[in-house]
Amino acid sequence: MKSYKEFKKSIELDEKINVLATLGDYEFCKDTNDDINLVKYKGKVISTGDYDSGADAWFMSIKGTKGQKAFEGDAISVLKHFKKNKITE
Repeated sequence: MKSYKEFKKSIELDEKINVLATLGDYEFCKDTNDDINLVKYKGKVISTGDYDSGADAWFMSIKGTKGQKAFEGDAISVLKHFKKNKITE
């Protein structure tokens, strides 16, 4: 099993990533290999998570916070939170 660090590095190098939204240096992407969503800052993965259709929200892991944070709305809403709070790692 890959460590989290190895997993993040493989995502950064993977070509099967679809960019769903961009906001400045932030990108919201979908990894089609593992069916997860990613937030990237200047090409570096800073958050991973998924969409829960039952809750109608995105659940993303953010370094320095316990558990996952829920975001309602679209991918741009998630990116606005990251940009507003200057989350870069």
